[in-house]
Amino acid sequence: MKDRVDKLYSWKLKVQPYVVVCGSSVDEIEASYVVVDKTSYLVSNPQRGLDICFKIIHAVHAEYSPESFRLWMLVQKELYNLDTPFDTYRKDPHFPQLQRKFK
Repeated sequence: MKDRVDKLYSWKLKVQPYVVVCGSSVDEIEASYVVVDKTSYLVSNPQRGLDICFKIIHAVHAEYSPESFRLWMLVQKELYNLDTPFDTYRKDPHFPQLQRKFK
């Protein structure tokens, strides 16, 4: 987690809320956390962590992390079916699969 924070700071980017999943494999997940600022919150499972992290990002009007922007947009559009006035992907030619509802 420290390496990630250091990398983002070196790129002059803010560290946004994120999910950490601990385990030796996808089938052997031992713990899941949502990290906000420098505090880790234990959650019951990765899906709950994703849900909580997504809701925190929107509740505080945070930005999606540049590293996972496309993944968060996919989650926003396909899992939550949510459009916001802050969506910027429409101008991005790399998102044709997410432009289904827009002209």
